[in-house]
Amino acid sequence: MGVTTAEWIYVGFLILCMQIFVTLTDKTVCSDYLVSGLDGLDDAKLTSSSNFGNNPLEHGPTNARLYLPTVWSWVAGANDVNQYIQVEFPGETDITAILLQGRNNYPFFQFVKSYYVLYSIDGVVWTSVTSQSQTPILFPGNSDRNTVVKSALVPSITAVYLRINPRSWNDFVSLRFDVSGCYNIQEKYIASEHYEKTQMLAPVDLVQYPVLNGNTRSLLECGKMCHQKESCRAFTFDKNQTICRDVTVGFTAQYSANSALKQCYVHKGIFTSLGFREFPNRLALYKINEQSLDQVGAADLCCQYYSQLIKVTSQPQMSSLQNIITGNDILLQANNQLFVSGMYASPDWKYSDGGEVMDNTLWAPDHPDPSHGHCVMLTLTGLASVDCSESLFSICG
Repeated sequence: MGVTTAEWIYVGFLILCMQIFVTLTDKTVCSDYLVSGLDGLDDAKLTSSSNFGNNPLEHGPTNARLYLPTVWSWVAGANDVNQYIQVEFPGETDITAILLQGRNNYPFFQFVKSYYVLYSIDGVVWTSVTSQSQTPILFPGNSDRNTVVKSALVPSITAVYLRINPRSWNDFVSLRFDVSGCYNIQEKYIASEHYEKTQMLAPVDLVQYPVLNGNTRSLLECGKMCHQKESCRAFTFDKNQTICRDVTVGFTAQYSANSALKQCYVHKGIFTSLGFREFPNRLALYKINEQSLDQVGAADLCCQYYSQLIKVTSQPQMSSLQNIITGNDILLQANNQLFVSGMYASPDWKYSDGGEVMDNTLWAPDHPDPSHGHCVMLTLTGLASVDCSESLFSICG
């Protein structure tokens, strides 16, 4: 949310003089890459029927991560149709697609050409993904080593465990893979830590929101009142009218054309539950959306997260985001261009909210160029113009 530490409104010791305590919050993870994205799974969650040469270090399932840059992959211990690689998710997961890739190792041309998908809730009883005629679907695999082939599961399936069972292959049963979908987990967070300053879309007239107090002396007092009300997770304070309002319901409202951005303060636990992370300097929050959408879809997704496409306003901030991208194989190899705030409004490039002009020093070489498109993406060399209809990952903040 692009907010400095000094702008955080702390509750707990500083306001309520009460003990800070730890509680659990639901966190939803949605990604085109559930196995190896930013919220990817631990190695222990990847298992297999066998490994070539009984050598898990070089041929075990932990080498099956998509875009893994080494020469290894998962290679089965036998070339037969009884082999599988398995992934365990943190809980029941809505699975929408499988992504498959061969082994990255010239001169060997090892890849899986077709496969079955099996899934389970308990890891004991397994069900095959079948067609309407109830026969197992033979999914198409690869025809080379490095091209990623994505197969949608329509309808999606719900599973805790998933297996890929190769049925035909080139040279050896060998693959890298990932899975698209969503799951919910519970994470610990500091329940009384602080509220985060942000903006939300809300009706221009806020009178529909309940008043916590009509004669509030300060922003800190308003924050204390919200914290003491169990259901309050967001508040706004009108210092001119000294009115403190509970705007929690605004986060689930359906917005209309008669809406505007309103400043409010939101309990940080909400952002934690939505997957926001702190920058290394701990001065702001960001969320990388690992779902390929056009710019309108990306902006709408940020809005659903009570945020907006992030404003890249400084070189240190941009460098931090670029370091995050280069630190993950999925982002670095295949998704290193991400929508951020920015739009061409001739003759200037401005942030998407129509505000200030963007800093010219942040652009990549040969950018901005309206002929490339009227939206803005972050790349490894700086900000760049891009066609708004492109499908890219995005960053909220």
